[in-house]
Amino acid sequence: MVSPRRAAANGDYESLVREHYTKLSPAHRRVADYLLADGRRAALEPIATVAKNLRTSESTVVRFAQTLGYKGYPELRDQLRERFLATATSLDRLAASGVGAKKPRGAILERVLAEDADSIMRTLAQIPAETFNAVVEAVVSARRTYVIGFRGSAGVALVLGMGLRIFLPETRVVAVNVGDTPEELLSLRKKDVVFVISYLRYAGQTLEILRFAREAGATTVAITDTPASPVARLADHAFITRPTSPRTMASYAPAASIASALTEAVAARRGAEAGRALRKAETLWDRFRVHAREAR
Repeated sequence: MVSPRRAAANGDYESLVREHYTKLSPAHRRVADYLLADGRRAALEPIATVAKNLRTSESTVVRFAQTLGYKGYPELRDQLRERFLATATSLDRLAASGVGAKKPRGAILERVLAEDADSIMRTLAQIPAETFNAVVEAVVSARRTYVIGFRGSAGVALVLGMGLRIFLPETRVVAVNVGDTPEELLSLRKKDVVFVISYLRYAGQTLEILRFAREAGATTVAITDTPASPVARLADHAFITRPTSPRTMASYAPAASIASALTEAVAARRGAEAGRALRKAETLWDRFRVHAREAR
């Protein structure tokens, strides 16, 4: 059996199959041929559809994936999806998502939310507790924390930045639309932490910020979509969110969940100080009428 680590690291399913094709059973060769013929199509199909199209059992498809060194078919399909998404244009995503097809709106809602829930759970399963804890300790101990996310990732950056800032006032959200990113980073130094949220297609400015942060000696943390992404390779720590089916826009649900978990963990780590910070924040929110008051 091929090492699972090798299968995941290579990210080259086709080469892996061709290398071991002659050793596969006839049933497994049929699965291999099917996936090789149209990897993009297979990336979108659940295992039940693959098995039905091949007139075989789901267990055969699972054993095929395991024979190649994957933990199961979902891991193999994730790799196919990552390859597809890496080269997909917006039009490719549109076609793959099935937009334009006549589908009940409720079915789309159910599918998208179910996929997000599944992606969140698969993301959780692959984040080592020690990595999460190390990031929390780094943030709590930091002189200053910077949170950066451009374009679609800006929303997650804002959620994380606003959450952390309640408990750690020296938290900065770098807003790209202002155009003063270099000035925002003037005081970046060794005892700081820099969060970068970046998904396909990766913003070039994000990569330059990561390089600059590393040169300054800051601790860098990436929230991204694949271990092969440039931000994951550059960062000291990386939280990898698992992909959903291709859509017109990437799903940021797992990234937002990680942001919420980090905020909760920092609050827990701060203990009584977190309670005092929240009470002070509530006082200011009331004074500045941040939240609408219920009609009396």
